[in-house]
Amino acid sequence: MYIRGEAYDFPSRVFTRVDPNNYHADELVLSYLKKLILKRVNVTKENFHNFLKNSPNLEMISINNPVYLDHIIIGGRGQCRNLKYFEIVDTCNNVKSIYLSDLDLVSFTFKGYTTYTIDLRLALLTKLKEFEVDIDGGLLNINNVYSQIFSCALSPESLSIAVKNPQGSLILESVSMLPNLKKLRLAVGGSGYDCLLFVASIMNSCPKL
Repeated sequence: MYIRGEAYDFPSRVFTRVDPNNYHADELVLSYLKKLILKRVNVTKENFHNFLKNSPNLEMISINNPVYLDHIIIGGRGQCRNLKYFEIVDTCNNVKSIYLSDLDLVSFTFKGYTTYTIDLRLALLTKLKEFEVDIDGGLLNINNVYSQIFSCALSPESLSIAVKNPQGSLILESVSMLPNLKKLRLAVGGSGYDCLLFVASIMNSCPKL
């Protein structure tokens, strides 16, 4: 869904259907929906939750400029088990936390401007192959992100991290063996960051880089 001009507020009651005969309300199930793209469309937390709950075959979610989504939680209890691609782009100034767990996620992208310290938590993403975080303006603990990626993903192939304001430097001892990593992009701000030491360390851990 893409709206030109002003952003469009997605209707709050679209997932509720009322039977005119007995006034019984039930939820709309989008069993055929596989791809959800929201560009300049404002979705409330309740509607976003309904999309996740009522779209059992959803494989891709792309959100551009999320206005009402500050805490994004996807996964667990069988929710969106088929989700493979998830991205948040453009101005992400309202996003404060992202929790992803127990999904068949293959690719995750968070790319945009924010002023918050992003709380990113990943768990049980065993099929994750591509990971991209590009944060302009906000803060991110790069050591925490790195450790989470490789504690929940078995064989990542592409890793891209760009953070202007990192919280702390990467602990070189935490660099794990990455046997399938083929593509690495690291752009980190701050004059005190030991980027070259990190690059040398990770190259030794990535035979297919």
